[in-house]
Amino acid sequence: MRRYSTHLPTRELRPGELLVVEQPSVAVTVLGSCVAVTLFHRRTRLGALCHAMLPEAAARGTGDDPFRYVEPSLRYMAAEFRRRGIGARETEVKMFGGGDVLLSRPRDGDPTVGARNVSAALQCLDEQEYTIMARDVGGTRGRKIYFDTSSGFVFVKRLSRVAPEPRWGGRPEGA
Repeated sequence: MRRYSTHLPTRELRPGELLVVEQPSVAVTVLGSCVAVTLFHRRTRLGALCHAMLPEAAARGTGDDPFRYVEPSLRYMAAEFRRRGIGARETEVKMFGGGDVLLSRPRDGDPTVGARNVSAALQCLDEQEYTIMARDVGGTRGRKIYFDTSSGFVFVKRLSRVAPEPRWGGRPEGA
């Protein structure tokens, strides 16, 4: 049974995009190592969703779209809520993604891009005094997110692995 409305218009978010809406819709995005955060205010039905690709810009002032990065995306969404008089304690926050789906191996002991995205989001949300009420992060599978902006409900579909599980450390077979 679906708990999000199938009668609402669908809005697809690509990596590096952000959405703040008052009109009821279902925002859809597909995540791997990227992180999506939803903000929702029940009384006004204001909803926001970001699809951040990286924890931080390699160098500030590079001209990159700021919504590709976790911190500027979350700060923008929080500012939009504050501008409308909505505080952190009134906001429902949910976080998804940050999976280790890339086949490239990090250096020994270094966190993966997915883990760094999750850490950056947790830190930024904590600094903004938001409390996360639900999350589905990490693992090795991607996710498809359906965010009903009329109710705040988020449906998460875990995606099948299409590539073999990554091997972290050790020597490749036959080497």
